[in-house]
Amino acid sequence: MPMNVTQKPIQFHLVEGKMIPGQEIGLKIDRFLTQDATGTMVMLELEALGIDRVKTEISAQYVDHNLLQTDYKNADDHLFLRSACQRFGIWYSRPGNGVSHPLHMERFDMLGKTPIGSDSHTPAAGSIAPKYLGQVAVLAKSYARIRWRNLVNFGIMPLEFVNPDDYDTIDRDDEIEIIGLRDALTSGQAIVAKNKTKNLVYEMTHSISPRQINILLHGGVINEFRGKLSDRQDLSEDPSISAKQESLADKQDVLG
Repeated sequence: MPMNVTQKPIQFHLVEGKMIPGQEIGLKIDRFLTQDATGTMVMLELEALGIDRVKTEISAQYVDHNLLQTDYKNADDHLFLRSACQRFGIWYSRPGNGVSHPLHMERFDMLGKTPIGSDSHTPAAGSIAPKYLGQVAVLAKSYARIRWRNLVNFGIMPLEFVNPDDYDTIDRDDEIEIIGLRDALTSGQAIVAKNKTKNLVYEMTHSISPRQINILLHGGVINEFRGKLSDRQDLSEDPSISAKQESLADKQDVLG
């Protein structure tokens, strides 16, 4: 039987066990990701294990959580992480580079690779793959907190079945159509998914906020931010606003 997009990477990376639902398996990991809140423990564990160099294709350490430098503690952690990355052969993303998930997606991610990481990096992988595959929505019984937020950030709509039993009526190769999703998001109307193969209709729901709806309508958080930057550029080129800014600057010069 042909394999789906979930089974193919599992089969390719399988090193122990059999690919049978409910059974424990071992997988080859291609990449691991850490961040500064939990990465310090990871590096200490690598040191304690006597690891010489990491063996994954790509390993990356991002500093994007503990950025406040009100004392020496965070700064010392960042110095330690940088030295550990040099020691173990890990990419180091310094403070200010940006948030780890979109940064990693832009620089390193590739469909079919197996990532694992500390904190939210592992569930983020489940959002990156649907984006690369061109998905606009995911239908599920429920989501972990980080999981559905990552989907939104990548421009993918996380939908839940109002009746969880509806999930079990969907089989492989069923064609699912989500009717009027954009209009439903903007108007607040009920969202309906139709199983065109079995002629069934599912009532769907979601937990996203108005701000997250705006992110989805822009196609993800990166596109939304790009739009904000463009709006700021347009405002800076407005002659009336430029005159007001110059006037304020003159006043500041006079004040001292």
